[in-house]
Amino acid sequence: MAEAPSVLTQQIETWPIDRLVHYARNPRKNDAAVDRMCASIREFGFKIPVLAGSDGTVVDGYLRLKAAKNLRIAEVPVILCDEWNEAQVKAFRRWSTARSPGLPGTKNCWPSLAGHRFGYGQLTETW
Repeated sequence: MAEAPSVLTQQIETWPIDRLVHYARNPRKNDAAVDRMCASIREFGFKIPVLAGSDGTVVDGYLRLKAAKNLRIAEVPVILCDEWNEAQVKAFRRWSTARSPGLPGTKNCWPSLAGHRFGYGQLTETW
């Protein structure tokens, strides 16, 4: 496993929104939240980068992307996660889904991540 970069060496890139590819198995049905996300982006800007692989496959940030498309934002901030292996990407997606309240099937995702190692510390409830 490649060593994860430190937080200080990660770079935020700016990508055209059309370069990003939605993960086909994304379980989220969050269209009802798009208007709230649009309002948030209008007020605060697009401050949380999308996480993606260099091939453009989105790891995290689907709702932000939906809102950005609705707002006709052409480019978004992206952090690449190429140092993560497939198991880490899957674990992060499950963690992210578990942290999204009100989505079906998310209640019991957290225990399956206990002890998963991302190379820079244990992923825990307080992480």
